[in-house]
Amino acid sequence: EIVKATNPYNIVIEQVEDFLETSMFVGLKGVLTLLGYHVQHAVLDANDFGLPTGRRRAVIVATTEPAPGLIERVSRSTKLIQPTAADILLPAHALEGRNQAQGGWFTVRSEDDLERMMRELAKDEALAVGDARPGNWLGELWERDKFPPQFIDESTTRVRAIVSRYGKPDPSGPFVRHPRRPDTYRLLTVEEIKRLHGVPQSYQLTDHYRTDVALLGQGVVVDVFRSVIQELPGGGPHRRNAPADYLEAALKAMSSEARKIKHAVV
Repeated sequence: EIVKATNPYNIVIEQVEDFLETSMFVGLKGVLTLLGYHVQHAVLDANDFGLPTGRRRAVIVATTEPAPGLIERVSRSTKLIQPTAADILLPAHALEGRNQAQGGWFTVRSEDDLERMMRELAKDEALAVGDARPGNWLGELWERDKFPPQFIDESTTRVRAIVSRYGKPDPSGPFVRHPRRPDTYRLLTVEEIKRLHGVPQSYQLTDHYRTDVALLGQGVVVDVFRSVIQELPGGGPHRRNAPADYLEAALKAMSSEARKIKHAVV
């Protein structure tokens, strides 16, 4: 509906990488193709764009003019210099006195104690939202390689992706180790997550830690999408003589296919 209303020359869509395995993606690609776009997709890793984060996202590009190999060119933009967390971490002394819930230091006896504490937090949160089987939820984290928690320092080259629940905190981390006190850890600050995602420090959020972390966790890694957009063919912002009527036909066709699939499954 947005495409129909705005008739853009090029389209860039971001999603989690599992989206490419869904019927929704098949439908989306089909509608864009019927609208006359040339569609391509790939999973891009922010670590390849000079940022020390392991955030991977599906990127779907639809162009009015053929642009073969566009995403392949972008995905070959791997930096020669391996980034590390030293590029984004604030000095340890700068966090002294800051509230623990906003990235300040806290002390536990060991990493094992911290992991147990995070498990309890996860169970409490699961119960708070009405999940009577928090063990199942923790098992899902294990399956997604989200446990045990990640502990990082300045030498870390791949920080686990920040998700919207990180500020609660997310039991999978990442947690920053203190450079001199082995029993002391903290969460990343909003400033550091901005650096991790290539977001300018001047970009204004709400000044509420959990809200800002959730917004950044739901957002994009800027450098990845800047690189994609720079490769787009010119000719915008809008197409002329766009086949807007195709959308109605495409949606009807997809609805018909959905009914067939549902009937087959039943």
